Amino acid sequence: MIDYPALEALAAVIEQRGFERAARKLNISQPAVSQRIRQLEYRLGQPVLLRTTPPRLTELGQRLTNHLQQVHQLEQGLVLPDQSAGPLRVRLAVNADSVDTWLAQALSACEDVGNIDFDLVIEDQDVALQRMRNGEVMACICAEPAPVNGGLSIPLGVMRYRSLASPAFIER
Repeated sequence: MIDYPALEALAAVIEQRGFERAARKLNISQPAVSQRIRQLEYRLGQPVLLRTTPPRLTELGQRLTNHLQQVHQLEQGLVLPDQSAGPLRVRLAVNADSVDTWLAQALSACEDVGNIDFDLVIEDQDVALQRMRNGEVMACICAEPAPVNGGLSIPLGVMRYRSLASPAFIER
């Protein structure tokens, strides 16, 4: 059985970039945050967090925080329309070109975007799908049309690249 308060503590440490700020966010003491994570690691028999500055997730810790995101997403779907569950946190792998050009405008045009808090993972479009297969992200914008097992693939369109240069550069 997974200890969800411990997973919440783990996610808060990563999101807040430290134990003290995670404790403030969760309204518990810093030792309580440490104890929850230690107990989680003891039950699982391996570390979930690298205690660096800022703290980083181990591979298992990454899978656990992704699982927690998926649980939050499922719970969000169960909430009645008159109840507020807060924003859904979605880790999205996307390439830097998309972030720099069209992604913000496209996300702001979505009607449900106010209920979603995106955690962007900047990754090459040829690698993003592998990050999703590994459970590191919940969604990705990638070059591969085939979805992951149990996933959905939605074509977003085509982006054409044009080589441009100033007349002075062409002359050189």
